[in-house]
Amino acid sequence: MAVRLVSTLGELQALVRQPKLTVVDFFATWCGPCKAVAPLIENLASRKPHVNFAKVDVDRTPDVIRDYPVRAMPTFYFFKQGNVVATFEGADINSVMQLVQEHEVIPPPVIPSDKELEAMKPRDLLSLMRRHSISTIGLMEKTELIEEIRKYRK
Repeated sequence: MAVRLVSTLGELQALVRQPKLTVVDFFATWCGPCKAVAPLIENLASRKPHVNFAKVDVDRTPDVIRDYPVRAMPTFYFFKQGNVVATFEGADINSVMQLVQEHEVIPPPVIPSDKELEAMKPRDLLSLMRRHSISTIGLMEKTELIEEIRKYRK
């Protein structure tokens, strides 16, 4: 997923209200460390599709900066459901990655459709059940495995 450029306070507020982690990079076009870390953040965003990544140009968004103060650049804010869960000042990608790992919400694997379940071999059904922490105790037939898996589909 690409890093999204946010240009208004309303746009940022809508983005950070989402249940998944949102990382916001507050930067300036004249900031050397900001330029150095930008491609690393882009790369991280491409490897974390379940995390929102955004950037805010501090010189073009005074309304945003009033609500989210920035003393140094780059500054990263980490949000979950509208709440700030962490901040970090500096261009250390390892620290950003550590905070992402600490706060990310990884969605569970999707349970396949009925047609896909029917086509699976019993050992693949058992593997799927293990990944979803679905108990297999007392289940012996393929139809029983499929029926139990269906209960966990959201």
